[in-house]
Amino acid sequence: MAKAILLALLKVLMIVIFAGWIALWILKPTTLWTRKWKGAEDSARHTVFDYYGLNFAVFTFPLIALTIIGVVYLNLVTKEPPRSRPARSAPVGFSNPVVVNSFVGILSSMEILAVFLFLLFLAWTYYARISNDFKKLMPIKSLKLDLWQIKYLRVATRFGLLAEVCLALLLLPILRVLPIFQLIGIQFEASVRYHILLGTSMIFFATIHGASTLFIWGVSHHIQDEMWRWQKKGRI
Repeated sequence: MAKAILLALLKVLMIVIFAGWIALWILKPTTLWTRKWKGAEDSARHTVFDYYGLNFAVFTFPLIALTIIGVVYLNLVTKEPPRSRPARSAPVGFSNPVVVNSFVGILSSMEILAVFLFLLFLAWTYYARISNDFKKLMPIKSLKLDLWQIKYLRVATRFGLLAEVCLALLLLPILRVLPIFQLIGIQFEASVRYHILLGTSMIFFATIHGASTLFIWGVSHHIQDEMWRWQKKGRI
């Protein structure tokens, strides 16, 4: 009885942490998050975390916590007798193959839904950021740019956010015994496929981000100065 309660608590805790992590990414493109995040950056600037440490703590620690809790959960589940293990609550139909193709492989309805939600999230992130940027277009003091150049620079900058999202998922290690994949029910072969797709998408978005930014800097004849400034700040 005590073990069943502990398993239920661990499962609820993992759901809460994962939902909170997803909520962070959904709120990140909003104006409210930007305003609060700048305040958090200013507070962390004089601490051991600094800017990059704060990013790591907020966006990476939940996944580390999920992995640790997942290891404990799976360890407790495997020690249970086969008869006492709870039945799977997820509908079997979600894991059945829906698309079988030589190009995309075998896709279940759950995988299709996850891919659709991820693409929807990318679209939401880009739209929220770029719409706010276009509403508050301000000329850059160090660059004398036309209106279309300023807009194009904003578009290029926001492609970096899409690469960042892909990178966050790309850093998940691809292991057969990874607790997160076991809990979600993703097979090892499928995780390799998604890892490759995420890596390709990240390179694509990062290439557009970098090449377009360098193009605008080159058009303004300040490419060397801007590259030195970017190297010192680490941000555009």
